[in-house]
Amino acid sequence: MAVKPHAGMSRGGTGARIRVISGLDLKVGGSGMKGFYDQILPAFVNKWAKPFGVRVGETKIRNKQSLEIRRATDDGADEYPWYIYDPITEDHWTGESGIEQWFATKAKAEAELKGMGQAGGLSVHGIDITDQMRDTALEGLPLFAKKPKS
Repeated sequence: MAVKPHAGMSRGGTGARIRVISGLDLKVGGSGMKGFYDQILPAFVNKWAKPFGVRVGETKIRNKQSLEIRRATDDGADEYPWYIYDPITEDHWTGESGIEQWFATKAKAEAELKGMGQAGGLSVHGIDITDQMRDTALEGLPLFAKKPKS
């Protein structure tokens, strides 16, 4: 990769040089921090969490891809039988339904989701927080522990 001066280069008011970087060997994007987030960070967390008996796993979080279109099965939904459903927010303990919005036709529900992605949710690294982990963290962790007052 070469930095080539051109006629439009100037120092500007800050003294910084403006440069144009070009060439066939210039690449943008790629793996970047993928190794850090997919390998280094989970390995570190696994090492830290081992005494607590847990490991990094995979979980799903709500995002546009977690939404689904469904049709109501009861007779009381004749006027608006189609709905957008989020399986991640459904909670059998609290009774939260996971239903986001109702529609008269499937086409209208699909139009609402257009550009929002597909069903399933976003897969991310996750770890179960045990009571012992929570208590340990509340006592303070070495890197972030408060220094004793002298």
